[in-house]
Amino acid sequence: MAWQKDATMLHRRARDHAIEPSWPIGDAELRAGAMLLALLFAALAIMAGPLTAQAQQTPRKPLVEASLIAEKRGIVPGQSFTVALRQKITPKWHTYWRYAGDSGEATRLNWTLPAGFKASAIRWPTPEAIPVSTLMNYGYSDEVLLLVTITPPAEFRALSAELKVDANWLVCEPRK
Repeated sequence: MAWQKDATMLHRRARDHAIEPSWPIGDAELRAGAMLLALLFAALAIMAGPLTAQAQQTPRKPLVEASLIAEKRGIVPGQSFTVALRQKITPKWHTYWRYAGDSGEATRLNWTLPAGFKASAIRWPTPEAIPVSTLMNYGYSDEVLLLVTITPPAEFRALSAELKVDANWLVCEPRK
């Protein structure tokens, strides 16, 4: 509708100034032109949609590759074992220690364990000092293993157990 009004205004201005447009434009032609323009934009949007979605799905290497590593291959009822969250961190980037310093946020683990299993708090390795401008942060670069003790119940009798963890961390690149 806005396009139709603008076209009509242009036609009126031309007529008011005694300038004849090169072709006569009536309301029906304006509606048809507006409809054609709308269809053209819709077609372009439909064609561009898959291109936009494809561009957004381009795989990007994560800044931190995380994996769980178990100390043992089997579970003995009642005997604790260690599981590590391994963070392989992109060069020049870092994650944070439990006391991050002036800025940052420590890695958090939220475990989903079978009934009766217990998970300890993270056993944090010694961090690096990471100066950023006038701030001092503490954390890890390259690779870090965050250790957690898992204790199965003494009455555990299953052949296997699924350990799941929702791990959240902040990864940063210091500004130059």
